[in-house]
Amino acid sequence: MQIRMLGLFLGLSLGSAVAYGQNGASPATVSFEVSAERLACLREHASVYRASDRKLLFIPLAECPNLPRRPVLSSLVNQGAGKPRDKSESGFIYVTKAEFECLIEAQPAPAQVYRFFPAECKLEGLQ
Repeated sequence: MQIRMLGLFLGLSLGSAVAYGQNGASPATVSFEVSAERLACLREHASVYRASDRKLLFIPLAECPNLPRRPVLSSLVNQGAGKPRDKSESGFIYVTKAEFECLIEAQPAPAQVYRFFPAECKLEGLQ
């Protein structure tokens, strides 16, 4: 339980968007906001993420195209490093490889920022 709470705390502090169900009981929808620039980086370097032996990919968006060996620790240490992220963008995405494929293959209308719903394999433009 403590590890789960730590993961939730880290996720919220690093910028993931989690909407909770009625009475805050359980997550109803998980989504991540990704800028057009970061999405382009993920697509350009998809082979880096595909080659990973991990089933779940924790990708700090500011570190694209790198896939850190210790992603949570790396994100905490390097949170201020690299190009600053837009406040409307998530700090990371945490997805399965199938969800990652969905993200990079999606063809939404052009936008500056996108919202990705991994469970629904849906990418929509926000701005």
